[in-house]
Amino acid sequence: MENTASTMASMEKLEHSNQAFPVSEFIDEYDASAGGIYPSHWHQEMEIQIILSGNAQYNVNGENYTVKEGTALYIAPNAIHQSFALEPGTIGYNLVILPILFTRILPLTMKQPSAFLITPDTKTGFGILETLRRMYYTESSNNAYELFLLQNLLSIWRSLLLLFPKPTENSIDSSRLLRESRMRNMLEYIHDNYSQPITVSQIAASA
Repeated sequence: MENTASTMASMEKLEHSNQAFPVSEFIDEYDASAGGIYPSHWHQEMEIQIILSGNAQYNVNGENYTVKEGTALYIAPNAIHQSFALEPGTIGYNLVILPILFTRILPLTMKQPSAFLITPDTKTGFGILETLRRMYYTESSNNAYELFLLQNLLSIWRSLLLLFPKPTENSIDSSRLLRESRMRNMLEYIHDNYSQPITVSQIAASA
């Protein structure tokens, strides 16, 4: 996908190539950026970056995260962040997603951290990283590519909700179980109808 970005002060405004599917992909080659740095900025989208080679240092809302090769970082919408390479040849695969992509389908009432480091230490984390690598290696010219992205993003989001710090006992209610059930139903619908021309509305109805 081709993207343009305009920056006013520290706010980055992204123009997604398909406004009905507000997801953009980037390859961040740190050597090509001045000083190997991506300056401090924020945007309305959530962001997930996996480091394909090298190592990068992120600062998100004042907290530092070292993202090593083969690990990834989730960054919440509107979080102020910057990053720089810790060694030459650092490259990242970056997904930038407007939350409305998910809120059109299901409510996201769970409080999210500003950032979350994704490592292969758990089965869930390993699965997210494998999914990100599969997305990186899939050609965007393939038929139904946006549907492929949506299916994998829903899977990643469900896994992230499992990994995020758990709310206190008092805040747990049946809505969480409902959200997880709806997510499973949508993933099954996409899987069963992958070869057909389906819409976001149909996916939402399947929940």
